[in-house]
Amino acid sequence: MNHKFDKTVLMVFSLSAAGEYERKPFTGFGNTAASVELINQCIKHTQYIAEASDLDVLWFDEHKQFGNSFGERYANAVQSCFHQGYKNVISIGNDSPSLTVDFIQLAAEQLTKNNIVLGPAEDGGIYLLGISQADFDYESFSKLPWQTDSLFARISSEISSKFTYCLETLIDLDDYETALRYAFQCPKTRVGRLILATYCFIFEHRKISYTPPLFLQRIKPSILSFRGPPVTSSR
Repeated sequence: MNHKFDKTVLMVFSLSAAGEYERKPFTGFGNTAASVELINQCIKHTQYIAEASDLDVLWFDEHKQFGNSFGERYANAVQSCFHQGYKNVISIGNDSPSLTVDFIQLAAEQLTKNNIVLGPAEDGGIYLLGISQADFDYESFSKLPWQTDSLFARISSEISSKFTYCLETLIDLDDYETALRYAFQCPKTRVGRLILATYCFIFEHRKISYTPPLFLQRIKPSILSFRGPPVTSSR
């Protein structure tokens, strides 16, 4: 571990593969196996970048989370990290396949200079939150509009200070449309290839009733250059 960041922990706050599928099964694909494989690929990607981050890592899935609301469960997890002696917490989830080790290390570096580090998501939420113990207030933190498109704006106005650093905006995979947006932006990644292979199969074979999202209705899958089986690694 890098001793410069020995008081910083990377907290993965997410659900297991089964829990993720129940919450967002990517039903636009109409294929349980494809949805589960996509979720597993995202989890593997998160495991890879967490292990390579050079930080201590704490995982909080549904079996370790407690509280009556998402906000309470999230606040309890962050508070637990501080109770274990860490001074800074960097929190991520499983649904940002564009997140890299460089982003996490940059967040850790910026937390030595700033009180808050935010990774804004395209949908108005966040994919990363770095916060110091001095800036953490349980009550206000737990009552933020988590899982809404106003989250980034609210955090920016309510708990951010002049010592706030914002990372690049990325896509969170919340449904099949955002999954396809990511795939068409990053078609050469493992997760992107898996999504596009699934999309091509559904579109061409018409195994289910399927209407592409508006931004893809004018794109023909035949223009895609690959036709391989789903990959087994997100790296």
